[in-house]
Amino acid sequence: MAGGSGAKDVLTQANYWRKQWKGLPPFTWSPVLAKNAYLTATEPIFTTVNDKGETVKHNQGGAMEMNHNLNPGSNAQCIAGGNDAGVTQDLTPFEHAYLMWICEMPTAGIQATCDSIQKPSNNPGTGHAEIIAGKYSQIGCYYMDSVQQKDPNHPGGMWTCDFTS
Repeated sequence: MAGGSGAKDVLTQANYWRKQWKGLPPFTWSPVLAKNAYLTATEPIFTTVNDKGETVKHNQGGAMEMNHNLNPGSNAQCIAGGNDAGVTQDLTPFEHAYLMWICEMPTAGIQATCDSIQKPSNNPGTGHAEIIAGKYSQIGCYYMDSVQQKDPNHPGGMWTCDFTS
């Protein structure tokens, strides 16, 4: 099952916007990638030291921090803050997250929609859009509410999607 967001399944939404954006072929759903996205979201944060001697955090630790972790079978990953409830501007919560990624490189087919959504101010790059437009043909996603809510009136969490060929 491809998971749901606002009575539309995630795979259908991803493929709709991918086609509107660049006319790209549809993704297929991967349960392995969905499980990997789940593991990234749910596992406690752990750290390693990279080859530069820097400590690197892995996993989101209950959707508390945006930390990437590619589990076996995943070749790329996109993470966005968001929620899992409420449709705004006729867009589901997943569509908001997905559009934040592809609107890093807007096209005429989605420009008006990109202009209407709130984009994160701390990510001026195009890496998420490059992943979605790239060579990958499979997707698997997971949403998790943060286990530590700072403001109960504004619950939040993270959408995580993993990709592979």
